[in-house]
Amino acid sequence: MKNLFKFPLYAAVAFGIALTSCSDDDSNTTDPSGGIINDQNEIVKDINEDVTLMAGETYFINKGIHVTGDAKLTIEKGVTVRNGESAYLLVETGSQIFINGEAGEEVVFTVNTQTPEPGAWGGLIINGKAPINVSGGSAIAEVGDVAYGGDNASDNSGKLSYAVFKYGGHQINSEKEHNGLTFNGVGNGTSVDHIAVYNAADDAYEWFGGTVNASNLYAYGTQDDIYDWTYGWVGTATNVYGEHNAAINNGENDRGIEADTNSSNFAATPFSNPTVENITLKDADQVGTSGLKLRAGTSFNFENLVIEGFGGSGKSIIEVETEETVGHIINGDASIASWKFMPVAGQGDYTLKVKDASENEVAVIETFFSDAVDAAATGAPEALVTWGKSVAIADNLPEN
Repeated sequence: MKNLFKFPLYAAVAFGIALTSCSDDDSNTTDPSGGIINDQNEIVKDINEDVTLMAGETYFINKGIHVTGDAKLTIEKGVTVRNGESAYLLVETGSQIFINGEAGEEVVFTVNTQTPEPGAWGGLIINGKAPINVSGGSAIAEVGDVAYGGDNASDNSGKLSYAVFKYGGHQINSEKEHNGLTFNGVGNGTSVDHIAVYNAADDAYEWFGGTVNASNLYAYGTQDDIYDWTYGWVGTATNVYGEHNAAINNGENDRGIEADTNSSNFAATPFSNPTVENITLKDADQVGTSGLKLRAGTSFNFENLVIEGFGGSGKSIIEVETEETVGHIINGDASIASWKFMPVAGQGDYTLKVKDASENEVAVIETFFSDAVDAAATGAPEALVTWGKSVAIADNLPEN
């Protein structure tokens, strides 16, 4: 059954009798969802049936909300979702989310305060049934305590298009915290394009395995790693931009990309091996550490990569660690084509640090990166950067 929430005017027809509400004053007095959304447009309980958030409306979440029971949540263009400190939105396996934003009418997840800070709410967590490399093929999500993972590489968790996530990354406790956007075992039947994450307290984007592909990803002001993957992610990311900013996040920044296969089993399969094309990682303030940290058995395929700045705290621009990741480079599983380093004031050429490798292997890895240097590399397309900045800096704050 599909419920459409459309305010302030709705009409219901039952047994041939038309019932119409025409007053703006009582626009939300009837809730056809059976209590999922109250008359203040607050989502107050888990979504266990098909629900649509109507174009241009504002909704509120003040706790963890799960899309569950094979339900579909559809969010139309121009919707704003305001979140309290304990809020997050989680899509369980078998359920789906369809964010149908458009250019100029993006769907925005933000806070419900005039004084927002990173970590002011949780984030969006999507759980799918695609392969992950943990023992038994499934895992429990860090947030929400639900299972994810499976054997369906083409699993479909829905669609995310023209969506903006601001001030997420709330820390739950010393062991658990949200990202701006988390993909847990999400399959390549899921569509992801034109996403912006702004001022996340933890990672902007993190993939825990899966096969999902994404395009036109933007991140700005992330306090931790901008992009992070583990558990055997083997999808693609095309047109990718990430920028640290010391002024916004008090210098609490980390890597451009942190990449693992599995921190408990570096040889786990499938090993992480995504393809990332047309990517710019920027840290002109040098508050981030390394631009790339490649470790714990990950492989990778980079093409048209630009790294600007980074190297804070005496870190190398690129760090390669663990025998398994070294082996992927030596054996030809990993690749890099057309990349360049753009130094900021006081920097020289890029620095590379390799651990857990023999002297001969270090020489091969040095050549691997140096041979791919290309002054003509352009990184992320300017159109993505322009769009991302425009939606990130829009204040989207509630009225007093």
